[in-house]
Amino acid sequence: MKLLNKLNSIIILSCFFTIAGAMTANASEGVFSDLVTSNKIVDAMPTKNTNNNIYVTCKTSIDMKSNSSNNSRQIRLLPEGYNLTVLGAEYGWVNVKDDDGNIGYVYSGNVDFKNGTMPANVDPLEEKGKDIVDFSKQYLGTPYVWGGTSLTSGVDCSGFVYSVYKNFGITLNRSSKGMYSSNGVAVAKSDLMPGDLLFFNTSGSGVSHVGMYIGNNQYIHAASTDVKISNLNDSYSLRTYIGAKRVLAC
Repeated sequence: MKLLNKLNSIIILSCFFTIAGAMTANASEGVFSDLVTSNKIVDAMPTKNTNNNIYVTCKTSIDMKSNSSNNSRQIRLLPEGYNLTVLGAEYGWVNVKDDDGNIGYVYSGNVDFKNGTMPANVDPLEEKGKDIVDFSKQYLGTPYVWGGTSLTSGVDCSGFVYSVYKNFGITLNRSSKGMYSSNGVAVAKSDLMPGDLLFFNTSGSGVSHVGMYIGNNQYIHAASTDVKISNLNDSYSLRTYIGAKRVLAC
């Protein structure tokens, strides 16, 4: 009989703690949601977020800090429009996690709280590179003209890249050798993204040709006849490839 009573007591206590835990979780979710909807994050005591539908978006380029203080270490600079997972909040700061798994704090006044499924973040440099590539494809078939810079009448290899980038407010060196030596930062072949400049030794005496990476191991360039798309893995490209530069990172 004593054993039975003891078992009943254990069962009752177990049910109590299960119900209490569920109530606490629901209360925590409710408390955080209420703080957001009532715009009282600035006054919040340390509160965890258990609502997976709440995320924040950076209003402008802001710092992610290591603690909830302006004097704390900067973890990284977050670009405008970047979305972050919300872990909690305290004293006007939001505890967040980025796509790389970094956990830190952003000031609540610098972000917008949103409900729903958090959209995937897009690299702004990659987006700009894609815009440049899309623009360049309009001029497929433009005839090759030595020394030319006209995207409609005729271009040489460096003139093509020079004129495409000029349309986006970026001034490059006029020659392929000059671009390779003075424009952009070096990027590994395995890390190429649309818009990166590709350089080739087609003459046997150093950089003599330039094209632009467009993705999927392809590049657009003013070849010996006209502007065309080639495969970076074809035998000629593999044999003459020297390296790549990322102009958009500068």
